[in-house]
Amino acid sequence: MSAVIGNGNVALDVARILAKTRAEFAEIDIVNHAPRRAVGVVGQPYNHRRRRGPHQIGMTPKELGELGHLERAQPFVAADDLPPEGDDAALDPGQRKSVGLLRAFAALANGAAKPVTIAFDFFARPVAVEGSARVERLVVERTRLDDSGNAVAPARPMRSPAG
Repeated sequence: MSAVIGNGNVALDVARILAKTRAEFAEIDIVNHAPRRAVGVVGQPYNHRRRRGPHQIGMTPKELGELGHLERAQPFVAADDLPPEGDDAALDPGQRKSVGLLRAFAALANGAAKPVTIAFDFFARPVAVEGSARVERLVVERTRLDDSGNAVAPARPMRSPAG
């Protein structure tokens, strides 16, 4: 699995590039040499106390929507990572549209028919990269937002495969 750390447009662009087919690169000067089976988009802090969840992403609806049109890749969002739908009303219109796309991706997740998955891992803070000659594991800390919007994390990190 390839891991992209961040929940903004740059991270989204990297994930999209990693998931494209050679044909989708025909009109641009980037070549995708290594086919991927999975690309993880791992959340990161946007300040020292908070971790990004679906309502805090920095991805525009246009960039996010393009994931739904990739030839061989399908985005995956765990429904459990999404806040209650009623909470979306407080968002600005662009953010509300982005979260709506995440909800649509969560609804599609069970019928994944494409060979590559772009999995969003919200409420995850990378704490270490492990491996001897190459990256073998990305260690993340699970977080959640408390009532004040501050990150609350468990005492023990969780390991995720990254190779």
